[in-house]
Amino acid sequence: MLPAFMPVMQRSDWDCGVVCLIMLLNVTPKDAYAAARACIRNVEKDGIDVRGMKQIARRLHKSLIVVRDPTPEQLVDATGILYGRKPGGWHYMLLFQGVIYDPSDGVVWDLDEACRYKRFKPRVLLLDAT
Repeated sequence: MLPAFMPVMQRSDWDCGVVCLIMLLNVTPKDAYAAARACIRNVEKDGIDVRGMKQIARRLHKSLIVVRDPTPEQLVDATGILYGRKPGGWHYMLLFQGVIYDPSDGVVWDLDEACRYKRFKPRVLLLDAT
């Protein structure tokens, strides 16, 4: 488990997943962006789904565990990447010991408050398996 994380802001609309991988897997931005572009054609246009996140992690010699429709009990004190629905599309946010870091605005949130305020519905939890 991560003892801490260095916050990284997303640069574009498409790269919230990449910056969450940088923080969770403790890899360099250069390596993560290169892996994303190598694994997913038109990533800047199409974004990254869960399968793409797993491919990027493998290219970085890491592994992710996918938990679909995580329960509140699974999210308490967890550290991973949340993927979910919000108004206007899908989004990745870092879950760090039960607290949310949103790379789109750099704000740290209580999990319940983030879901309520941002109208975010977590659908998938990605955990570091390495």
